[in-house]
Amino acid sequence: MANILVIEDNLEVQDIVSEILENEGFKTLVADNGSTGLQLAQQYHPDLIISDLMLPELDGYGILQALRQDRSTDAIPLIFLTAKSDRESYRQGMELGADDYISKPFTQDELLKAIHIRLSRKAKILNRCQTQIRQLKEELIFTNNHDSLTQLPNWQFLQWQFNQICTQAQPPNLIPLLLIGIDQFNWMRSNLGYAYSQAIIQAVALHLQYQVDSLRLPLATLGRLEADQFALLPGEFNHSTDIAKLAQSLIHSFKQPLIVKDQSVSISASIGIALYPHDNQDIDMLVSYARVAMNHGKQQGGNHYQFYTDVGQVDAAEQIAIASELPRAIEQGEFQLYYQPQVDLRTGQLIGAEALVRWYHPEWGIVSPGKFISIAEETGLIIPLGEWVLRIACQQAKDWYQRLSSQLKVAVNLSAHQFDQPDLTQTILQVLADTDLAPECLEIELTESMLMRDTAAAIQTMQDLKAIGISLSIDDFGVGYSSLSYLQQLPFDTLKIDRCFVSNIDTNHANAAITSAVISMAHDLQLKVIGEGVETTAEREFLSQHHCDGMQGYLISPPLPAPKFESLITSLSSTEKTMLS
Repeated sequence: MANILVIEDNLEVQDIVSEILENEGFKTLVADNGSTGLQLAQQYHPDLIISDLMLPELDGYGILQALRQDRSTDAIPLIFLTAKSDRESYRQGMELGADDYISKPFTQDELLKAIHIRLSRKAKILNRCQTQIRQLKEELIFTNNHDSLTQLPNWQFLQWQFNQICTQAQPPNLIPLLLIGIDQFNWMRSNLGYAYSQAIIQAVALHLQYQVDSLRLPLATLGRLEADQFALLPGEFNHSTDIAKLAQSLIHSFKQPLIVKDQSVSISASIGIALYPHDNQDIDMLVSYARVAMNHGKQQGGNHYQFYTDVGQVDAAEQIAIASELPRAIEQGEFQLYYQPQVDLRTGQLIGAEALVRWYHPEWGIVSPGKFISIAEETGLIIPLGEWVLRIACQQAKDWYQRLSSQLKVAVNLSAHQFDQPDLTQTILQVLADTDLAPECLEIELTESMLMRDTAAAIQTMQDLKAIGISLSIDDFGVGYSSLSYLQQLPFDTLKIDRCFVSNIDTNHANAAITSAVISMAHDLQLKVIGEGVETTAEREFLSQHHCDGMQGYLISPPLPAPKFESLITSLSSTEKTMLS
C-alpha cells in the first residue's frame, strides 16, 4: 500500500487525516512543521504528500518549491489541504507544481477521492515510463547485437553464438566458420558509389539469409562482420564433405542475379572456411584463418570456396615468424606508443590520452596490431608487452607533468590475459612506484567481453584497482551482448561509446537515439561518458548537446607519437576552444 506523508501543524486535523488514511490501509508519516516535513520527504520519498499551506519554519509553498527542484522528489504528488482558499493562493500553488488543492473543512470522500486520483495518475505515468524504458532497452540490446545496415547479428553476437555451439558440440564433430566475401566489391564501391554499394550489401544479406533459412539448421547464424564480409556459423558437422557441399550451394545460389534498386546485378562470392577445433579453438583466430582462405579463393578468380587447411601453410609460416620475432622486438625496443587525445566537451580542455602500441620491424616495416596482438595473446607474450606499454605510458605521463605542468590522465588497455594475472594489482603498483606517477593519472580500459567469464573475480580485481586510486573505463561500450546486465555491477568510472554509434550520428536516427539514451543512463549511474571516433563537427555538436562529457577522434587528432603529442599539449591550450567552438 502507498506511503503518504502528512504535514500539518494542527494536531487535531493531523490525527483526523491520519486516521482516515490508516483506515483505508495507507501507511502514514506525519510532521508538524514545514522543515521536518521536507526532511521526511527527502529521506523516505513517500508516494504522496498532503500538506497544509501555512506552517511553522517553512510554509507549503517553500516545501513544494524545494521538492520540485530536487530530481529525487520532483515527481511526488502534493495535495494542499488548507483553509486559505482564495484564488491567488490556489494559482500560486498550482504554478509551483501542486497536484490538487482541498479547502478546509473537507469531507472524507473529498480527501480520499483526491488521493486515489493522484496515485492512479502516478501509477499510469510510472507504468508508461517503465514500458518505454523496457522498449528502449530491448531496442538497445538488439542494436548492440545487430549490424545497423543489414539487421544481421554482429560480431559480438556471433562470438556468443559460437560459444553456445561449442558448449553443445559432440566431439569429434567439426564446427565450421564460413567467411563470405563479395567478389570485386571494392570495384563496385569505387565505380557505383557508396549508396549503391550499401544497397548491394543489403541485397546480399537478404539473399544469404534466405539461403540459410532454407537449410533448416537449428543453430545456424548468419552475421555481418565488416564491409562486404559475412560470417556463417551453421552448427556442427560430422564430415568436412558436408561443409563443402554447403559452401558450394551458397556459391551456386549467386548464379541468379540480384535485384538492387530495381536493377538486375550479377554478383559472385568467395568463401573461406576454418574448422573448430581442427584449425584453432579461438574464434578470432578462426576468422583470421577463414579470411586467409577466402582471400586465396578471390586470388583464384573468385566464385570459389576454400578450406584454410589447404592454404594455411603460408599464413602459418608468417605467424611462426611473428611469434619468433616478438621476444626480440620487446627486448630491443621495436615497439612505440602513440597517444590519441581526449578532450572535455564542455571546456575544450585536453583531459587525457589513450596509449596505443605500434611495432616497427627493421625489415618488415610496420606490423599491424591485428597481426601481432592475437599472436602475443596466444604465446603469452602479451604479458611482458602489456607491462612495457603500461610502464612507458606511465613514464611519459610523469615526464609531461614534470616538464609541461600537464597532469593528463593516460589510458592503457589491458588484455584478457593481463587482467587474469593474479599479481596484476601488485604489478601496477610497482610500475606506479617506479615511475612516481600518481594513481589518479592512470586509467585502465577494459572491454566487457573479458569481464563476462568470471564476473565475481572481475569485480574483485576492479575494486582492488579502484582502491589504489586508479580510474576504470569500459571500452567500446554497446558492441557486447551483455553490457546492460552487467554495467550496474561493475565499478567503472567512465563509459566509452563505440565509434560505430558515433559515426554519422547526426543523420542516423537509430544511432542518435541509442547514444542519447546511453549518455543519460550512464549519467544516472554516475559515470562519465566519452564518445570515440568523432570525425565531424556535427558528431561533436550532437555529443555536446546531449551532455556527453568528452570525446576522442580524428576531429581533434589521430594517434600521435610522444613528441608530436607533446606539441599538441602546448598548442591545444591556445587553440582548443577555437577548434571546439
